[in-house]
Amino acid sequence: MASEIDESKLVIGCHCPPPKHNQMHYVTLDGEKGASIGNEVTYVDPSACPDHTWEQIQDGSKRYVWLESCPFTSLLSYPHFATQNYSAVSWTLPILRTVAAECKRILEPGGQMIIPIGFDDRGVDIENEIRHLQEFQEGFALERKDSNDHVLWLAKDGMRWNPRPRLLIFTKSQEGGKRKKRSTRKKRSTRKKRSTDKKRHRRTTQ
Repeated sequence: MASEIDESKLVIGCHCPPPKHNQMHYVTLDGEKGASIGNEVTYVDPSACPDHTWEQIQDGSKRYVWLESCPFTSLLSYPHFATQNYSAVSWTLPILRTVAAECKRILEPGGQMIIPIGFDDRGVDIENEIRHLQEFQEGFALERKDSNDHVLWLAKDGMRWNPRPRLLIFTKSQEGGKRKKRSTRKKRSTRKKRSTDKKRHRRTTQ
């Protein structure tokens, strides 16, 4: 699995490089502990490791952001948070807004912000998952996938290796490219119209 990922395109959010925080490993499709992630991975956790910030990452330069350690899971992984009122975890919202905005900035079109959630004994339904994440969805398409259906699966030292039931994946919109394409068509149409107008002008002056 490690060989399938360009690690220079991978960010581990809310997590410092070892030994400050636990070493992270790939998890194989059969749920076994795989290789340690390499040195090209980017870590971000401004509060715990001030030398590893979002601002150091270039716009549109990353493919995956793994967010298991960020407090998105506080909104989703425990049944008593899946209610109309999640004021109990309101302290996390400024953090999550910053993380979502930075992920939108640093991800390339089609890049993914990945939130692994829910063990079997404390899952929440997909309607609640989506409802609680609505404010973070602008510029992304949100889908749920089983962990075995996605190329990337990570775990920390000391954590269970068996994959969790699902991932929530925010995929950055490709709209930028589409707008550029429409703009190009518009420019071509304008040039064509100008050329036609010039030809008509020549005919009338001859």
